[in-house]
Amino acid sequence: MTHRLSDLAYTSCRLMGFHIAQTETPNGNELFAELKRRCLWACWVTACISQENASFKNESWSEVVGLPFPADEASFAAGRPESIEAFNEIGRVVPYNGSNRIEQTSIMGELVKLFGLWYVA
Repeated sequence: MTHRLSDLAYTSCRLMGFHIAQTETPNGNELFAELKRRCLWACWVTACISQENASFKNESWSEVVGLPFPADEASFAAGRPESIEAFNEIGRVVPYNGSNRIEQTSIMGELVKLFGLWYVA
């Protein structure tokens, strides 16, 4: 039963468009956009580890290409979340929007990478 609920949560996030990367948020509400992305990423990670992971049509990362990983906590707490990485079209982790910052990665972003690798294995 639980795996059905996690699949429903992930599907709901996708239906609401949380998987679509937005370069600019309306009204400058970056925090709300980051919260939606974090919700999607939490559901995505759960889908990767659940029994329903066969519901991915391809590799798990292919459904989130270009979506920024969760921002680091410091920038989020400051009210200006800054995401620095995303998956590209072949599943590699690449800088998001040309970011060259590597010193402050997100713990949540690192979990996304871990579960993306775990799903493939």
